[in-house]
Amino acid sequence: MKESDSVSKLSTRRHSGFSLIESRQIQSGELKEPPGEGFQWICFPPLYYRITVPGGVNANHISVSQESKVDNTGNVCIWASEDALASYCMQNRELFRGKTILELGAGMTGLAGALLACTGLPSRVFFTDGNPLAAQTLISNIEFNRRRGVFRSPVESGALKWDRKADLSALSKWDYILAADCLFFKDYHEDLANNLLQLLNPEGIVLLVQPPRSECTGLFVRHATRLGFCVKKLWRYDEELWRRHLNALRSEPKYAVDLHYPVMLELTLPRPVPPKIGKDLVLSFQETLQTKTLNVRQETLHILPSFSSSFIRQMIIERFHLPQRTLLCLQDRTGFDVVIDSSLQAGHYILSIGGICEDSRG
Repeated sequence: MKESDSVSKLSTRRHSGFSLIESRQIQSGELKEPPGEGFQWICFPPLYYRITVPGGVNANHISVSQESKVDNTGNVCIWASEDALASYCMQNRELFRGKTILELGAGMTGLAGALLACTGLPSRVFFTDGNPLAAQTLISNIEFNRRRGVFRSPVESGALKWDRKADLSALSKWDYILAADCLFFKDYHEDLANNLLQLLNPEGIVLLVQPPRSECTGLFVRHATRLGFCVKKLWRYDEELWRRHLNALRSEPKYAVDLHYPVMLELTLPRPVPPKIGKDLVLSFQETLQTKTLNVRQETLHILPSFSSSFIRQMIIERFHLPQRTLLCLQDRTGFDVVIDSSLQAGHYILSIGGICEDSRG
């Protein structure tokens, strides 16, 4: 296998994305400063960025990543999850008024935090990435836009490598921590979760956006909940994104929800939670010898410990006559996500229906 072939297989992009944030290519001569070899200029008004040209990842990127023991995805392109996170933040910009923001794994652009900094609403925005080359490009881009005077909030940028053993107690605590597509490599999940725990304000919020990727997101959720985080998984958090997602399901044969749809995780630290009321379905689980009994609206499902998660899910869907592609999520009283499988413990749960994909394909 050629070296170029091995490099190309390490980071690929098979879906063009959702194009929620306006962008355009920069024409030759539009900016006096050349982008540099292997880079191109792109504009997300009012921001200008130097980013890697398509196919521009080379052996040096891979070598630096391997030596630094970090991933290389931040040097590849601007991923769909970055676009989705930026869109959500701009639609909900008032959430960030007077708040401090830390963006982790910001890649080459830190797009979400940078667009918020242009509004002047946050009191401070700090951009970081753990890959030395991505951090170098990120710092250069933030400085370039700072000199152009587009930021109305104070901005800083630097390198930060996630490390589960690191003591970050001397660093600032943040009101919001943002990260897009940072859960691809499972080896870094525990490092990220531990660093989030140390960097988040007690009343703060973490927003992570990424595709599910065959339960990769679920694995991170389990790491986070073990550390005490309350986690909400949000599918339909941006109506335009949801509309384009449904359209992709109908019209793009290669589009796969598990690989391409950016799910949002909202992490918070424990705080008193009032009883949930409204239209949620209340699920009560009771242990009975070698079975677990699921009571819903006076109806009962008998779940054997040996049943698979897919079988349990199917039982719920059939009992309540739900479409096959209904998005289900269980949460306990504290708001923790609960995995739908045979390990369910006795307790009180809320069943949330996150949305229904209307296309019939799997």
